[in-house]
Amino acid sequence: MTPALAETVTAAASADGTPRRSRAARAARLAVFAAASLACTQLLRALDLARVGEILGRVGPALGLAVIPFACGIVLEGFGWRSLLTVLGFDVPLATALRLAAGAEAARLTLPGGGAAGDAVRAALFCGAARAPSSAGVTVLAVRKLSHLGSQGVYLLAAALFGGGLYATLGAAGRALETATAVVGAAFMAAAVVLGLALVHGSLATRVERWLARVARGWFAETVERRREGYAAVDAGLRGLLHRGGASHALDVSLGTALLGWFVEAGESYLLLRLLGAPLGIGEALALEALVSVARAAAFAVPGGLGVQDFGYHALLHGAGEPVAAAFVLMKRARDVFWVTVGLALSRL
Repeated sequence: MTPALAETVTAAASADGTPRRSRAARAARLAVFAAASLACTQLLRALDLARVGEILGRVGPALGLAVIPFACGIVLEGFGWRSLLTVLGFDVPLATALRLAAGAEAARLTLPGGGAAGDAVRAALFCGAARAPSSAGVTVLAVRKLSHLGSQGVYLLAAALFGGGLYATLGAAGRALETATAVVGAAFMAAAVVLGLALVHGSLATRVERWLARVARGWFAETVERRREGYAAVDAGLRGLLHRGGASHALDVSLGTALLGWFVEAGESYLLLRLLGAPLGIGEALALEALVSVARAAAFAVPGGLGVQDFGYHALLHGAGEPVAAAFVLMKRARDVFWVTVGLALSRL
């Protein structure tokens, strides 16, 4: 989401152009923050810091390996954005793309809104570096989100197929989660196909512009009018990127980098668990990350899924022992702090 799109969404909250949050939206946001706070409290109560410190001390300098997989994810995201912008006619040097991707990840981990905030920053940074209009950023963002949606469906199905060991440690709840993981994965894949077809054939951006033109008032109506050509440009860009024609290579790159990004997360968890001595295989790590990814997305309003993500890891890893689960959570957060620092530093270059 670019600043222009963010402005549109905010203003669309009311017909007279006055930004307004519904009571339901505020209540939902407060509920998410309350749940995150409760999860943090419960996790802190369970921590045995002395035992956790002993486990981390045994790992020693190998703790530094925790930051490497995340770097691979940043490379994949930067490369995916660069490939799509290139097809649209805008060039971003690879080194610049990787630097911007790191800065966007720092925003995702620290700003309220999580993934949505990261998307807004990423689109703004890439459009600025490529000297591209905001419509190009919206177009690429839509394709990337579509790629992530479909690939997450594949990821969840793989977790249901190969993560039986983790589900078994959760008893009856695990069996229910295994089924739910497969159902949600299939639903995500179906949704990606339907949305992709709608974006190619439905001229959705132009339809949104026509609807907004009917309901908008005041300065917001003037804004919609000024940006009318941008909506048409988004539709044209989406057709160009999603049609299986000259841009098929870029679309394949987008889907491939998104899918690899999900599996890199599972590989990271597998690496950390092995360092900590937990007897979990790659299938269990895959299921762990798949389940937490859904919880993190549901708690998008909380920066970095703080509390929700941590409690999820801790609860799902109880079979490995409480100290190991707590050490794993701390390693994940230490990795986040490292990459937030690096991302913010790189974004200033």
